[in-house]
Amino acid sequence: MNFKQIETLIVGGSFSSIPLQKELDRTGSEYIIVNAGKRIWDELEKKGRLDFDLVSSLYTSVYTFELIDMMRNNKEIGDRYPTAREFYSIMLKYQKMYEHKTVKGQVNKIENFKDYSIVTLDDGDVYKAKNVILSTSFKRQIHNSLESFEFDTSLKGKTVVLKTIGDSANLMIAKLVCFGAKVKLISNGFVALDKLFKNPEFLSGSDVSTLDQFEYHNVTRFFPTLYEGTISAGYLQAYMFPNKLTDFLYGPLSFPNTYPLSVREDSSKRLRKTFLNIYLRLIPFVRTAKAPDNSSIAIKHWPIDIYEDKFSDDLYESIDKGFLLNDIVFFIDQGYVELFSKKRTTVDKSAKTIISDGKSVEYDYLIEGDREKPNLPEIIYHNDEGEPQVFDYKYRNTYMGVLAPELNNIFLLGYTRPFTGGLSNITEMQCLLIHKMIVNEEFNEKVNKNIEKKIYRYNKKYYLSNKPVPSDHVVYFGFFTEEVARIIGIQPRLRDSRSFKDVAQYFLFPNNSHYYRQKGEYALDGASDFVDHVSSEHQHFLTLLFPITLYGLFLLSFFFSFYYLPIPKLYSVLAFFGLLIPINLISGLIIGNWGIPMPDRPDKYGFLVHLMLLAGSITAPIFGEWYFAAIPIVTSFVFVKRLSKKGLNRHVFCDLKSKRRPEYLEFFQKYRKTFLSVMSAKKKKKSEQTVEEVY
Repeated sequence: MNFKQIETLIVGGSFSSIPLQKELDRTGSEYIIVNAGKRIWDELEKKGRLDFDLVSSLYTSVYTFELIDMMRNNKEIGDRYPTAREFYSIMLKYQKMYEHKTVKGQVNKIENFKDYSIVTLDDGDVYKAKNVILSTSFKRQIHNSLESFEFDTSLKGKTVVLKTIGDSANLMIAKLVCFGAKVKLISNGFVALDKLFKNPEFLSGSDVSTLDQFEYHNVTRFFPTLYEGTISAGYLQAYMFPNKLTDFLYGPLSFPNTYPLSVREDSSKRLRKTFLNIYLRLIPFVRTAKAPDNSSIAIKHWPIDIYEDKFSDDLYESIDKGFLLNDIVFFIDQGYVELFSKKRTTVDKSAKTIISDGKSVEYDYLIEGDREKPNLPEIIYHNDEGEPQVFDYKYRNTYMGVLAPELNNIFLLGYTRPFTGGLSNITEMQCLLIHKMIVNEEFNEKVNKNIEKKIYRYNKKYYLSNKPVPSDHVVYFGFFTEEVARIIGIQPRLRDSRSFKDVAQYFLFPNNSHYYRQKGEYALDGASDFVDHVSSEHQHFLTLLFPITLYGLFLLSFFFSFYYLPIPKLYSVLAFFGLLIPINLISGLIIGNWGIPMPDRPDKYGFLVHLMLLAGSITAPIFGEWYFAAIPIVTSFVFVKRLSKKGLNRHVFCDLKSKRRPEYLEFFQKYRKTFLSVMSAKKKKKSEQTVEEVY
C-alpha cells in the first residue's frame, strides 16, 4: 500500500487547533489538516442562525494572538460579550489563512503503532503520520435543533418540551418565550449565573465586568478555604441548608430555595464533601480535591435588570445584533417556563405527552438533548501483547484531556470544557502542551513517564469521588490552565513579583491563556501589554477585594468571638475549627446577601459592612471580650437584610426580588414587542433574498 507520509496530521482542524498550527508554523514543523468541511458554525451561518451573543467574554473566547492584534489595530476591545457573527468572522479569517494546509476528507480509521499511525480517509487515501491530533469537536443532538427548529409566530400558544438544558437550550428558550410558546423544561437541575456585574462607583475604570473576570484561582494555593467561601457568593451554599434556615440567612427569594427543581438532587451531598476538604487539607500528607464540585450544568444568562440598564436605549439595534434577553431565572419565576424533574418525568412520544408526579401535559414539539461526546473516528491500538484493541475514550483516563496512555503520539484537543470562563483558555494551553510534546522528544518522554500515576494524582486532586461521571470533562478553567502552565514550565511565580501590580495580577488576575504568554518559551510580543490593559481596565481587579476582604473579616470576627469566650483557650480554638464548615457557609451566604452594586445604591453601604466587622476585629482583642466581635457580625447581617428589604441591594446571583420589580416586568413586555419586530424584519429580508436568488 502506498502511504502519503507526513510528520503531523491534524484531524478536524476546527477553531480549537489554530494556536497549535501557529506554533507549528513558528518552529517550521511539517503538518496538514484533514477536514470534512461540516462545521456547526458554517451551518448556522447558512441558515441565518448567528443571531445570538456568546456566553463567554471576548477575553475568554478569542486567542491571545488575536486579542493582541485587535489591541494594536485599535479594533473594539474591552471586557464585553462578542456576537456570534463577530466570532464567526474571526473563524473565517483563520479558515482562509490555513486553506493551503487543508485536505478535504473524512477520517474513517486510525491504526496506532509505537512510532507512527496509519490514517485512512473515506476516499481511500492513506497517510502515515508520526503525530496525530484529533480536534473533531463534539456530537450534540441539540445542534440539529439549533439549525432547523422553526422559530416564528405560529409557536404562540403551542407547548414545547425541552428534555435538555444548557446554554444552547437556553438560547432556544429565549426565542420560544418571546414567540409565545409554553415551555416545559425537563432537567436534572442547573446553576444559573449572571453574565455581567456593575462595578463599584469608586473605581474609575470600566463600569461593568463580565463574569469571566471574577475568578481568582491562585488565591486557593495560599488560602484554601477562601475560594469555596466566596466564589459562588453563597448561591451554591444555599443548597445545603433546610428551606427555613436558607430563608432566614439568604432571604426568602433565593432562586434554588424557591424553585428546588432547579437544584440537582445530589448537590447537597457533593457540596458537603467539597467543604469537608477544608478539614482534610489541614492533615499533613493528605491529598484531597482542590476544586469545588463541577458536576452541575452552568447557564450564563443576562439578568433582566442588568440587560435593561445596558441595552434599553438602543433595544432594537441590540436585539438585531444578537443580544437576546435570556434570563432563565426570570422566565421560570414569571411562569413562562415550567420545571419538571427528569428523574420523575416520563415522555410518551406516541401520545405526545409528558407525565410527572401524576400530572399529564400534552405537547406540540419535543426538543431532546444528549451528553457531549467527542466525534472520534475508530482508533485501533496494540496492547502490551501486540493484540489490536479498539480505543475506548474516557475523559478521566486521559492526562490533561490530551494524552491517553494506551495511544502513542495521538493527542486529543478541545474535548475539555470550562464550567465557567471560555473554551479558548483551555484549548490554547492544550495546544502549547501538544506542540512542546511534538517538537521536544525529551519533554515528550518526561510527560509520558509514569503517566498513569500522574493521571491518578490529578483525578485525586480535582474530583470529589472515584466514580466517573458524564461531566468529568468540565473543569474550573483557572485550575486547569495553571496545571498545564506548570507542566510546560511557563507559569508565573509569586517570588518573581516585583511590584504591587505583579502581586495583584498573581492573585486576582484570572488564569486566562494570555496571562501565561508574557514570558517563557511561548511568550508573545504584546502579551504583557495586553495583560496590563486588562488589569488597568479593571483597576487591577480591586473589586474582588470587596468579597475577599469581607470574607476575611467575617472569619476573623468569628475567631475572636470563640477565642474570647469564658472557657479555656484550647477549647475555644477547637470549637472554632470544629465549626469552620458552617462558619464558612454562613460567611458565603452573608457575602451573597450583601450583593453587588446597584445603580441606585451608594457604595458607602458596602464600606459600612466592612467597617463594622473591622471595628469588631480591632476592639475584641483590645478588650478581650467575645461580644465585641459577635455584635458586629449580627449587626452587619441585620444591615444587609434591611438593605435587601428596601431594595437597595441584590443577591450576587439570581435575585428574584429585583426581577419582580414593576419596571422590569414592564420592560419585558417592551422587549418582547421589539423582539418580534426584529424577527419580522429579518424574515421579510430573508424572503426577499430568496426571491432574488430564484430569479
